[in-house]
Amino acid sequence: MFAATSVLRRAPLLLTAMVLIAILAGLAGCSKEKEVDPYLSAPLGAVMAGADTVRSADFLFEITGPPLYFARGDVAIVKEGNQMHFLVGPALQSDYAGKYQGQRLGVQKRFTDRATGTTTTHLFLMGVRQGGAIARVDSVANYALPSVLKLTKQQIETPGTNLNDMNARLFPTFQTLLPANAGDRAPEVQSMVERFVYVPRHDLSETQRANPKPGDYGWYIVLDNATLRVVDLDPGASYMLELLKEKNLPLVGSFSLISVSDSILERTKSYGTLRNVCGTIRINWFKVANTAIRGS
Repeated sequence: MFAATSVLRRAPLLLTAMVLIAILAGLAGCSKEKEVDPYLSAPLGAVMAGADTVRSADFLFEITGPPLYFARGDVAIVKEGNQMHFLVGPALQSDYAGKYQGQRLGVQKRFTDRATGTTTTHLFLMGVRQGGAIARVDSVANYALPSVLKLTKQQIETPGTNLNDMNARLFPTFQTLLPANAGDRAPEVQSMVERFVYVPRHDLSETQRANPKPGDYGWYIVLDNATLRVVDLDPGASYMLELLKEKNLPLVGSFSLISVSDSILERTKSYGTLRNVCGTIRINWFKVANTAIRGS
């Protein structure tokens, strides 16, 4: 009798426990149902154009991995018509074709290069869709993007000249492009350069030039009768110069002649493959397709 009474007393408690377990299981199921995929699926063009129909609170989007136009290291360019879009992700130059092209990619649209502060809109690769979720990929901590410019009317109307007229043996061919007085700003001129190279700097010793380190290289503008070292180059501009070299495109933009040696002996010296290294030049801006890039 006592045992039977004890069982009867426990029954409501057991029933209550079972009800609570069922309620908690139901709540857990509801919470799973409420999980929302943060990546909004949209075409690349609409994402980059900021279309009204494409809105994401954290600028997280899902796109189909497009073919790359150009890549170096962790930074790549996607080209749509005359529009260029930057994509940042781990080892894109070596891994993109095998891992990401044609796949559904989770990306974040960013408006500033966090390492350099450059305000160039780009896509940052977050992951690749695997089943029902975006699987994260390794992050990229530091990267340098080119600075995209909107040219002013004054920049567009910069007077033109032919830099190839400069001759290391004839100092007067440089004079009109040099600052009139010490401390004056160098004149800006538009021109086109067919040949520009990235080689060990001319001021290295022969030993250094034979075994150059990554920091020993520099860009040079090579003309028919003069060679000029590029100075004050923006970190991201070198990337775009590499693009022009790979695509066999000329360098078209605005230039300022900074310095030229007074000595004809100095102006006509040769350093390895570089001949007639006679001064320095600054690239103010240059064009890649329809995009203006800050040079310095």
